[in-house]
Amino acid sequence: SILANGKGTERMLTMYRSTIVDRTAEHSRVLHALAEDSVPALMHCAAGKDRAGLSIAVSLLAVGVEREAIEADYLKSNDPHRRYKVKRSDMSETGMSAEVMELLNPLFGAEAAYLAAAFAAIDETWGTTDRYLAEGLKVSPETRERLRERLLDQG
Repeated sequence: SILANGKGTERMLTMYRSTIVDRTAEHSRVLHALAEDSVPALMHCAAGKDRAGLSIAVSLLAVGVEREAIEADYLKSNDPHRRYKVKRSDMSETGMSAEVMELLNPLFGAEAAYLAAAFAAIDETWGTTDRYLAEGLKVSPETRERLRERLLDQG
């Protein structure tokens, strides 16, 4: 199976790393839109933890939020009222068996290791968050300041 023996988790770790490294243009567009004119903004996704979750994490990094706080926010995706729900067809006897759910769980859960893989990709590729933002995403210090002004509660 493509998800057995930890392969599901490995696929997720790889996806989080590659999203950071390969999707710099997309993350740059999000940050520039937020800095210029797109506030308030709505970001949504089926589960809101992978692509959308990484976009939010990158936005939080850009305004100076600590990684530990970003992780805590990301892990709220696992809260029972926010957890992605798998719906099975009434026609399927085995669709929601414990074995199937064990294979699928890495795909549906928000795991600290996934976000850690994304942060590790930043560190390994750019060395620091500041370099990732400046060189990888082409976000200037002035743009970061506009983001802070628009997104942070100054109270």
